[in-house]
Amino acid sequence: MNIIIVYRSKSGYTKRYMEMLSKSVEAKLVEQSYMGSIDIDSFDRIIYAGGVYAGKISGLKKFVAKLKGEALDKLTVVAVGASPTTEVTVEKLIKDNLISESIVKRGAFFYLQGGFDPDKLNFALRAMLGSVAKKLSKKQKEAPETMTQEDIDFLNFFQTTNDQTSEEQLTPLIHYLS
Repeated sequence: MNIIIVYRSKSGYTKRYMEMLSKSVEAKLVEQSYMGSIDIDSFDRIIYAGGVYAGKISGLKKFVAKLKGEALDKLTVVAVGASPTTEVTVEKLIKDNLISESIVKRGAFFYLQGGFDPDKLNFALRAMLGSVAKKLSKKQKEAPETMTQEDIDFLNFFQTTNDQTSEEQLTPLIHYLS
């Protein structure tokens, strides 16, 4: 099978996952900005992977806009984010990124937990996350009973550098592509 993996990675977690995947399924690996004149339609399977920032899969909208007819039926979407993998996270990503019903029905959407490193964030993201963390810290101090598990997990996760990438998380995607 002829597979291409196109990815966009700002902090390196998506790139690391796609490098692991390309070795496991023997695929052509291309960073989105280096696609150039690649004939995407010539591939049997097309995988697009992007990091999740503020609920959006980086570069997905632009990538999908370039696909024509039949290529959409070959598309598998992979989102890599800092949040733990939960049903709520997956459902929200599907909704917020307008993932097509055909992709969902084919089981061609995957979410992988990557990691978080504040030193790899640009100023805007660092400021945004800092603002959220500050509000949650205030909430925790003033009204701890109002903290949701999601609030607590956010504070715990985003206060330290961590890396959750693992080959184990790729297993369902590898099986899907086999």
